Amino acid sequence: MRNNFRIISGAEPLWTEPVSAARVVRNARMRLSLGEWFWREAGGGSSVVACLHGLGQDSGQWQPLLECLGKSCHCIAPDWPGVGGSARSRADSLPVLMAGLDEWLDALRVDRLWLLGADLGAWLAIRYALYRPQRVLGVVLVAPEAALQGRSPLKPWPWMHSQRRAPRPTAYPFLTRADRSAKPEQSTTLATIQSDAMQPDSLAGLSCPVWTLRGTTESAEPVAGGRSTPSPHAEWLAKTRQAFVPATGSQWLQDSPAAVAKAIERTMIDPRFPVLQLDL
Repeated sequence: MRNNFRIISGAEPLWTEPVSAARVVRNARMRLSLGEWFWREAGGGSSVVACLHGLGQDSGQWQPLLECLGKSCHCIAPDWPGVGGSARSRADSLPVLMAGLDEWLDALRVDRLWLLGADLGAWLAIRYALYRPQRVLGVVLVAPEAALQGRSPLKPWPWMHSQRRAPRPTAYPFLTRADRSAKPEQSTTLATIQSDAMQPDSLAGLSCPVWTLRGTTESAEPVAGGRSTPSPHAEWLAKTRQAFVPATGSQWLQDSPAAVAKAIERTMIDPRFPVLQLDL
């Protein structure tokens, strides 16, 4: 099965010849300081979009979108350490995780890019835009409220403890060997990373445009989380630029990839426009 992937060293050139717009999504691997990273990629050219998956997902979340967006952009979608095809690592804090993402982009020779993030991946995208503002041209958020509402993932990430059965030895890739022996009810590392990624005090420091992508039936009102006053996160999200996609249902990201790709392309063309409404 390993023959289906490219094994790439960070010291070697990644692409030695031009890559045309992708008809299929390609898979690749790279050995970095945090271990082996796996990602999917599509398309080519100078316009780069990195797609960061959410909680309970892997880069396969973006598969339909990569096939459409790859016709006009170079799309890359990594599996976070310990998820999907990426190896376990000791990325036990947000700074270490951001440094790992930075190293991966350096190895891919990506100078400037757009970030697309879903769920927790949306907040990690925001955090990286604060971490490397000179590299990020803009950020597009998909369902960032899901992380605010504390929804349970469809399936746990490997570092999350399952209450139905005892965790396997590989269940905590974000923890060191000594930490794994403690057998916590849930990985405190994941909770710490999520909490640090969603700190509201630094959101005002973003210098790049931020868009929130929504389906036409999705409300743009702030989520109060059961309280009379919206949280600082919800208030900040309400002030981001809004892009409405002509798609309905709870799975519009997967069901309408062509419309989502078109919306992303439009935001990249005119990133400072306040509202984008695509026609049905």
